[in-house]
Amino acid sequence: MDKKKDPELTKLIEKARANIGTRTDAEVEAWEKSTPSYQIKQATDEVKNYISKQSPGPPEQQIFSFLPTKMTRISPFFPLSKREMKDRPLEELTWENPWGTFKVTGRRLSIYDESVLLAVLLLMRKYQTETFQTTRHALCKVMDVNPCRDTYNAVWGSLGRLTKTGIELKIWDTKTKGKKRKAKMQMVNTILSGAEQDEDTGKILITVNPYFVRMYGESFITNLDLKFRTKLTGDITKALYRFYEGQRGNSYSCHLLTLAKAVNLNMDLSNNDLRKHIRKGLRGLRAKGYFKRWAVSKSDIVMTWRTAKMALR
Repeated sequence: MDKKKDPELTKLIEKARANIGTRTDAEVEAWEKSTPSYQIKQATDEVKNYISKQSPGPPEQQIFSFLPTKMTRISPFFPLSKREMKDRPLEELTWENPWGTFKVTGRRLSIYDESVLLAVLLLMRKYQTETFQTTRHALCKVMDVNPCRDTYNAVWGSLGRLTKTGIELKIWDTKTKGKKRKAKMQMVNTILSGAEQDEDTGKILITVNPYFVRMYGESFITNLDLKFRTKLTGDITKALYRFYEGQRGNSYSCHLLTLAKAVNLNMDLSNNDLRKHIRKGLRGLRAKGYFKRWAVSKSDIVMTWRTAKMALR
């Protein structure tokens, strides 16, 4: 790396010399690489490199957003009723499933908030930077919702929650189990660093948190077809779509309770009610051509088979 052409690195090296005294270039560079700011910058650059290699294609085909695959299995977004959406008190919630655990501090994030985030991440891909300028109208168009005062307010409220709600995410190392289980990756922060709106122009400056961006450099990426997602009815159906997109292969099976936890259903519900919610979501996915068939056994094992078109994406 040519240090003369990288002003950020030059500043870090000058700071390093002030902090540790005059050392060789190798010693200064080793110190600089150990700092969080350098590690975040490297991870951000990796994401930019990944994004730049994606072929954007014609405008009508720019429908894919993406999440770290780990976040398709342990997610901070909950299916909420309209009443729950309106009344979201400040809370501290801890949730765990076989893939990891997270703690949310603030207002609970909904599937609608996930829709806004996916629109933000699609635009991050488009502009190839984690800080970019956009409008609420542009976000509504990506989300395929009617741009009007109510949706503008809903989008702005969602950006506020994504900026303020703290998330402590811990991903389990799948090679370890039980008492010997260890965390493979941890993140403590908010998803967005901030959103600032110019009241005169309506322009919004959004920054995706570098710590969240860093997850892209440390895990596989799962593409989510936003055009297909907008056709799905119900939060649980959309949550199931996110989960199954993070699974490899065209068939998958797991216990009903495992699936319910993966999509953040209310585990205080009876097994019968959980079964009804899962079945309804699976029917919704099959109706849109995602599954060619699915079944729930007497022992509550949920088995699914994706259509060839969906499995090959």
